[in-house]
Amino acid sequence: MSSSRGSAMALGAGPTKREFCHAVVEARVGVKQFCRTLLQQLRDKCALDKIDLMLKAQNFKVNVSVKGGTVSKRVKYLVESLVNQAFYEDFENIKFTKNGSYCVLDPRQRPIAFFKTYMGISQVGWSELVNKESSAYSAGFDGFCDRKMNKIAEELLFFWDLEGGWPDELVEAFFVAGKWVWLLHLLAFSFEHPATIFRVSSESHFDNLYMEELPSKDPSAKEGIISRHPERRFGFSNMSEMEDSPTILAMVMPGFFFNSYEVIRCKVLLAGKVR
Repeated sequence: MSSSRGSAMALGAGPTKREFCHAVVEARVGVKQFCRTLLQQLRDKCALDKIDLMLKAQNFKVNVSVKGGTVSKRVKYLVESLVNQAFYEDFENIKFTKNGSYCVLDPRQRPIAFFKTYMGISQVGWSELVNKESSAYSAGFDGFCDRKMNKIAEELLFFWDLEGGWPDELVEAFFVAGKWVWLLHLLAFSFEHPATIFRVSSESHFDNLYMEELPSKDPSAKEGIISRHPERRFGFSNMSEMEDSPTILAMVMPGFFFNSYEVIRCKVLLAGKVR
């Protein structure tokens, strides 16, 4: 038995595909709940119409109309898209930050170290992880949350006077989402061959091998998290097939490549599909 395998067994069975898929779902749900809380806070402050400023600043040309104290499903998806962009920026870097350096140089020990950290953090509440007086304090997670909170506040919520700080409900929703995204990153690097994130840009052509269209009527519909398409491993078979496919308005949730040929599809909003 190799030393790396022995160390992994000492931690338990090691990371599993099921565990990673579960973390993907929880991270997506966490961000969605943060967005719902954000919209609720803006509605309470009669500021939902200000979302128009957020979307236009990010080059989304949509009209935000507030009807019955809410906004359209299209607008909700676009807000979620921007929040996900902020949360997942630099996910592919091993330190989850620009130009982050390797913390464990030995490639055999690296996944073991990540999984050990994942196991520890998964069993602790977010409030302990960011409390410098707590024995469970995580400088890495605390720094990650600071960066993401500042990014969301400065680039997305610039129109909102937050001098008194974020409302408690919004803070809690942020940290719950942030913890799951952080755990997902730890799990991604807990495998010998790390799971990798992928994104698609606006105006790309839809390909159901890599993308899942967001349901236009029932956003809570059950999702198939893993897709296998051995006969279409490389996407479109020809340019004509690609050009005939609908185009993307926005990627709402990123996707992941797992075990080389398995795809956790990204979720996209198609142009003209959601009213």
